[in-house]
Amino acid sequence: MWTAGGEEPTWPSDLHPGAHHAIVWDDRAYLGFWDIGFFILCIADPAKPKVIAHMSWAPEEGGNTHTALPLPERNLLITTDEATAAECQEVPKHVRVIDISDERNPRLISTFPVPQGDFCERGLRFGPHDLHENRPESFISDQMIFVTYFNAGLRVVDIRDPEKPQEIAYYIPKCPEGQKAPQTNCVFVAENGLIYISDRINGGVDILELTL
Repeated sequence: MWTAGGEEPTWPSDLHPGAHHAIVWDDRAYLGFWDIGFFILCIADPAKPKVIAHMSWAPEEGGNTHTALPLPERNLLITTDEATAAECQEVPKHVRVIDISDERNPRLISTFPVPQGDFCERGLRFGPHDLHENRPESFISDQMIFVTYFNAGLRVVDIRDPEKPQEIAYYIPKCPEGQKAPQTNCVFVAENGLIYISDRINGGVDILELTL
């Protein structure tokens, strides 16, 4: 990344690296890095972050790694690859469950089920994007994962068995006027269980309540 300081890329030139954002837990930062997967960094000294682990699957199996959500009590990491092309005109993007019990050697356990339907024909983006990130003073769970899926809305996935993630609820907003399809973009779940989702284009914010 820092070519002026003598660093040299170790990835193919047609891949596009880029820090998306990190989620910090204790002295670790879990970082989606777009086309080169995710990193686990030690930030005990914030001025000198050190790489603990790196895992990538692009270009054959995705790319655009957006979020890396640690579930520390279970030694798991949930990652999303962001869908960016309309009508599925790209390599399919996935939500992955990673075992980080040996954090220097992360291991893929499973992928989330893909929403079933004619979403590729509905227009605009279909695929994963954002996760509810278990931020302090929000709803926190290492059993239920909330993930936005653009025109497939919000999906709620049970990962009590991390090898067999099961979708347990979903919500697809009405299509905004003048828009080909909803584009559910971001999600936040409050401590009281209310769910806030936003549309990427013109759909505004919907407020939901989970009922199981």
